[in-house]
Amino acid sequence: MGIPSFAADMSLYRTRIAYQSRVSWVGGAVSSKARDGRSEIVATGIQNPALDAVCDGCPPGCCPPGATCLMKRDGTYSGCCSGTPCYGTNGDPVECAHPPNCCPCALNERCCNGGCTSVSSDPANCGTCGQACAPGELCCKGLCRGQDVDNCGVCGQHCASGERCCRGNCTLVSSDPGNCGACGNTCSSGLCCSGSCTVQDSKNCGGCDFACPPGEECCNGTCTLLATDPNNCGACGTVVGPGQMCIKGHISCGNKIVCGSQCYDPASQKCCPGVLVPGDHVCAASVQCCSAVVGGCCAQGETCCGGDHCCPAGSGCCAGAPGGCCEGECCLNETCCQSGDTCCGLSCCPSYAECCESAFGHAVCCVPGACHHGVCTHHGPVLPGP
Repeated sequence: MGIPSFAADMSLYRTRIAYQSRVSWVGGAVSSKARDGRSEIVATGIQNPALDAVCDGCPPGCCPPGATCLMKRDGTYSGCCSGTPCYGTNGDPVECAHPPNCCPCALNERCCNGGCTSVSSDPANCGTCGQACAPGELCCKGLCRGQDVDNCGVCGQHCASGERCCRGNCTLVSSDPGNCGACGNTCSSGLCCSGSCTVQDSKNCGGCDFACPPGEECCNGTCTLLATDPNNCGACGTVVGPGQMCIKGHISCGNKIVCGSQCYDPASQKCCPGVLVPGDHVCAASVQCCSAVVGGCCAQGETCCGGDHCCPAGSGCCAGAPGGCCEGECCLNETCCQSGDTCCGLSCCPSYAECCESAFGHAVCCVPGACHHGVCTHHGPVLPGP
């Protein structure tokens, strides 16, 4: 037997009253009595009696899209419900003021502020609508309860013997580094022994009463020999570099020479101090050290100029200029010319001018073609370059 169509009956709803004894319908109105005098709204249903038997158990297709199929307590079909979960006076579990545009709340729920809720467990409506618990409290069986060893995180969760409830979790404050001795007391050492924060040392290394063997020290919670440990050579955190060894607590390069955190062979290498990147750096023996550049030295053929930059091969360095320069020529007054300019006496001539020199060593920049016997004629001199 197929499910009858209810498209034509969508606007025809009725309210059904379920009694412990019976349910009766009189001309679309409700009329019945219960042995105990109590009644409960179960649902709002579509006026299509043919659905009642076919939809027992609420199989798919009994209600239109968006509606909820409801069943009576015995599992038989009770109707289709649409709209808000509840609508009525706060605390009333069954009132539906505007059927069929709302649904009754489930058993053991109450309608609070237009929504169904369990007042036995809702901390915003604990015991009754609008009765809110304090922040952090739980609502247990309709009563606000502070979180403790009997209600930790959730109602009825009991902590084991010796544990305390901290931030909703049961924990041993005797050993928890995040709650050492009391909730919220955090140990910076990461070690809590007998309820007290304990510094990690050779007597408590990585755990309470975990002592290191004779001759070993505690580094980052691990016992180690500082005399040979390449990651803790002589002291915790001292790491040896590539090719180095830790011998008797000192960084060693064997037959080579120590240069910062590296070893170098003096036959082909040199040790250059670094300023930009602090420390010593190993460079090839044939290059120049330049302390303020990355790596502490120039490339092959370059010249260190001013200690803070390297000049390309063949460009030279005007070391007397502030900071040194190597872009172009260096004039007599230690002025650095820009690339393409020409040094002319004490100044630089731009690329569009020529240097006009006299027999007495005087030089000035002239417009091209205007220099005659060391004197600028016709168009006169041009302003010196930078």
